[in-house]
Amino acid sequence: MKKSMQKFLRPTLLLGSMILLISAISCTQESTADPMENLETVNAKSENAARTTRAWRGKFTNVGDPSIPLVSCIPDVGFDLTTNIISGNMTHLGKIQPGSFGRPQEGTCFLTGPNTAVVIFYVNYIGAHGDMITTVETVALTVDLEADPSGLTGSFDNARDADGNIIPITILEGTGRFEGATGELYFKDATFVPAPDGLGTIGDWELVGEITY
Repeated sequence: MKKSMQKFLRPTLLLGSMILLISAISCTQESTADPMENLETVNAKSENAARTTRAWRGKFTNVGDPSIPLVSCIPDVGFDLTTNIISGNMTHLGKIQPGSFGRPQEGTCFLTGPNTAVVIFYVNYIGAHGDMITTVETVALTVDLEADPSGLTGSFDNARDADGNIIPITILEGTGRFEGATGELYFKDATFVPAPDGLGTIGDWELVGEITY
């Protein structure tokens, strides 16, 4: 009887060991998969949490750079635009650094009236730490011909679309901590007057809006 019981116990224990081994392997697989999934979820949440929407504003001055070819408006009646060197200050970027400029894009300037035009500028703002934001700015220009028949005095603002909605300034790209940033800006008190040296104009304006990065 004792011998038979030993024969019975040996396969039973063996079977029990196999069940424990399978269970252990199954648990091990689950414990190695779940933490990875959880880690990816946590990382995704952290990345989203790190992106915050903040108030964004700046005050700027620009001067035309006569060394860069002018961009003509359509139709070509002598209404030409300069590439402009920008200086000023902006929240999140600090003091705007040398190398910052705004350039009208070829084929995007259209006369919309005897003294008005719409044009798209690409503008590079370089911050105090070297990080850069490039914006797309669809600008409505108005020349005050009564005040200045030469056409070098006037104002500018955000253009409007076909439905009359204001077209905000948007971010095309960013570098450093502004990589992947999004945002919208609007012009405020934007004017231009003749440059003292007679070469082009000097512009002054403010921007207000929000940025997310």
